Amino acid sequence: MKPPKPPTAFRSVEPESDPTGLAWLPTWKVVYLVVIIFFVLWITLLVALTVSFS
Repeated sequence: MKPPKPPTAFRSVEPESDPTGLAWLPTWKVVYLVVIIFFVLWITLLVALTVSFS
């Protein structure tokens, strides 16, 4: 027989169940993905403009 698990002080919450409050970005995974995509596009634009104007 296994000993009972000790009680935990914190409840386990999955990140996906935490709403973002944004209608067009319903989950945090989508928010992070959009931020990464915009960052990559911004860096690409900066490099392209630097090369074209130098």
